[in-house]
Amino acid sequence: VSLSLRILKSRDGGETSGLLLKNWLMRVRGRSNGQADGQGLIDTWYEVMDAETFAIRYPVNGKLTESEVELYLNTHYDWVKNTGITKTPTTFMNGYELPAAYRVKDLFALVPGLVDSFTGLQMNEKDNATANVTRISEK
Repeated sequence: VSLSLRILKSRDGGETSGLLLKNWLMRVRGRSNGQADGQGLIDTWYEVMDAETFAIRYPVNGKLTESEVELYLNTHYDWVKNTGITKTPTTFMNGYELPAAYRVKDLFALVPGLVDSFTGLQMNEKDNATANVTRISEK
């Protein structure tokens, strides 16, 4: 199961959303299992919803170059814009956008059952369960 979280550019020119994304890049990217750190970042952000408080708890301490950060942020925001994502956060599981009612915390309860369900199914184009679902990569 692949889980992707996409965040819109914040109204302050991307300063606030950039802080969250920089921390994500610094602490989670490239790890085989960044679940605990990633969940911690998201939980803290939605708990405090304040950039200054978040920055104190999760300082960005120079582990990233400015060019690396800029490339990552621009790529992320371009992808969000080009795919028509309009809410933050937007969560995708295996390429399918989850309804807004689901929070990342809910996924920890849902994922084991979904994995079992997907493993047992032979999904194809005629499968009624996915007939009305559009993969984000098709947009």
